[in-house]
Amino acid sequence: MKKYSSLFLVMLAIIAGCQKDFLNRQPIDQLTESTAFVSYDNFKSYSWGLYDYFQSYGVTGSALPTYIGQETNSDNYQISITGNQSSYTTGLKVVPVGAGGATTALQIAQWNFSYIRRVNVMLDHIDASNMTQVEKDHWRSVGYFFRALRYYDMIAAFGDVTWVDHALNINDTTELYSERTPRDVVANHVLDDLKWAEAHIKTDGDGVNTINVHVVRALISRFGLFEGTWRKYHGLNDANTYLQACTDASQKLMTSFPTIMSCYDDV
Repeated sequence: MKKYSSLFLVMLAIIAGCQKDFLNRQPIDQLTESTAFVSYDNFKSYSWGLYDYFQSYGVTGSALPTYIGQETNSDNYQISITGNQSSYTTGLKVVPVGAGGATTALQIAQWNFSYIRRVNVMLDHIDASNMTQVEKDHWRSVGYFFRALRYYDMIAAFGDVTWVDHALNINDTTELYSERTPRDVVANHVLDDLKWAEAHIKTDGDGVNTINVHVVRALISRFGLFEGTWRKYHGLNDANTYLQACTDASQKLMTSFPTIMSCYDDV
């Protein structure tokens, strides 16, 4: 009996001496968040998935190429089929209420933060990587661009929308159940992030068809015009801040690409 008691005491001593993370092992056959974000190429590979936010030339099931379909219900042409008219031009647009307030299938799809989380996962791991400061600044700029692009769409759909600047987990109950952030705050975050990205991103990005300083400026121009005119014609504050940002970015783009389209009729 004494033999077994001694063995039991030895086992207790071994267990007590073990670190509680002793059995926590990273998988050796796949990447995790803690092992996937180390080098410049790691961030580059991860970022390819963020480009999915851009629609390609055509959309499955659509009779129109994307760039033409985006003109639907604009000042260029309207759909007159009953039930398919623009809710904006017919005065039927209803802004959801409450924290989310999404009721229709389209609203539910729009009130979705999964893409923002994907961007924030990358942003959260930049500082601990092995990259140089210049490289870190570049990828932070790319992340800011994509997050701003998504928030631009959400502001257009909802006005006030919850601002989330880091990847949340299940224990972040305060943020998970928070109210919508005022439009003023979110729009200001978007513009600040885009301006920071303009100043720190690699001028030519990572090659052809990647996010570069000109792409960032194009979004500043578009978002600035959208937010500035919305504020101007709805009597909101700081309209000129966004309109000036649009003007500045547009001027830089026209200087860089003076002959991108010499004849408007060719558009």
